[in-house]
Amino acid sequence: MSLRIRTAATAVVLALLAATAAAAAPMTLAVMPAENKSGDKRFDGLLVAQGIANILAQELYDTGMFVPVEEKGEITRRVHDLGGTGAPARAEAVARAEVVRVRVSRMRGMLGFLGGAKTTVMATVRVSLRIKGQTPLTAEGRAKAVTKAAGAFFEVRGDRIAFDATSTGRMVQEAVHRAVAGITGKIGRTP
Repeated sequence: MSLRIRTAATAVVLALLAATAAAAAPMTLAVMPAENKSGDKRFDGLLVAQGIANILAQELYDTGMFVPVEEKGEITRRVHDLGGTGAPARAEAVARAEVVRVRVSRMRGMLGFLGGAKTTVMATVRVSLRIKGQTPLTAEGRAKAVTKAAGAFFEVRGDRIAFDATSTGRMVQEAVHRAVAGITGKIGRTP
């Protein structure tokens, strides 16, 4: 084998290895605040929107394909002061969740106070992901929650929404999880 052919073959192998390593490295991700397009006022709160955005960031991080970028400048500066890297990397991907549909139905028991009531909440969450240089991807996740409580949709603890504390909160988490699964299933098929 001539030196020219070996050099070309080595260059091709190195290029393939570099492409594989780049593909395996997680992309930086910015997650925008969630939007309520359902018309249900219970999803309008700033804490709910930020909580859904946090769930989305965690779900995308858990795929191993993304690393969220810190969006608060003061935290980034503090990390830098403590010896961390300089300015935050620009996000290679941007994600957003939208609550697009919420349906609530209540059934009251026939036996008065002994029968109780059952509330069923169904929600659809649409997740969109835009990776630089690629066509934006969207997927929807649907989930249902059934509870005997007629009251609060979400529980607030210390100025934060505790999504895991209510069946409705867990339903939102499941809907986001399903939407992210739909997105990650499409990533392998994008050009």
